[in-house]
Amino acid sequence: MFPLILLAGTCAAVAIGFLGVFVLFRRMALVGDALSHVALPGVAVAIVLGIDPLWGALVALGLAAVAIFWLQKATRLYEEAIVGILFSIALAGGVLLLRGRELEAALFGDLSSLSGLDVGLTIGLAVVIFAATLALYRRLALVSFSSDLARANGIDVDRVGLLFFLLLALAVALGVKVVGTLLVGSLVVIPPASGANLARSLRTLALLSVAFAVGAIVLGLVVAHVFRFLPGPVIVLAEGAFFLLSLALRPFRR
Repeated sequence: MFPLILLAGTCAAVAIGFLGVFVLFRRMALVGDALSHVALPGVAVAIVLGIDPLWGALVALGLAAVAIFWLQKATRLYEEAIVGILFSIALAGGVLLLRGRELEAALFGDLSSLSGLDVGLTIGLAVVIFAATLALYRRLALVSFSSDLARANGIDVDRVGLLFFLLLALAVALGVKVVGTLLVGSLVVIPPASGANLARSLRTLALLSVAFAVGAIVLGLVVAHVFRFLPGPVIVLAEGAFFLLSLALRPFRR
């Protein structure tokens, strides 16, 4: 079963690492981190109902992504402020619904408990996220660089923004399976930040982000499997190690 878990984790790393480039580009690192906590009540309700927590996370995050997009247009508040409000309410509600081992698994993830169906669902969701991000690559790059330039090129900025939020919600839901709601923000932020220390182009940044994400998850899963640790925290520590490595290599980049 471990090879399948390793495959699922690698697919998740590729998808999240690729999308994370645009999270970093759009200066939405804290939004991605806070959005992850919005998944907690959905996970909690799913556990109470006895269904796969991933479905609960998907529903909660999908609704949150649409709500954030709508509230931003209706109130003109910054995304960080809206997500901060939802984050606080969601975290409080989720903690009230969960106790003990269930709360630990929801907060920190537990890839070792994945079933065959979970592995298939994780891989399928990762493929969807990666393919959609690749299809939107040029539009996301232009919108992230300059919304005015994007409009001048005939791009519907609002539509791309909504699609990006939905993809981010899917990525966070996927990350919940890997490292839990408390640490999933690290998957979206640390690999692209590590890549940014070395890259001089968007394409190189995307490749490095994916490489760092895959390296961290593979290393974290292997170490956790060998020493019987909880995978989530080990994966995040591996990401931190790769970030320090990228800082050390930064003076030698061309």
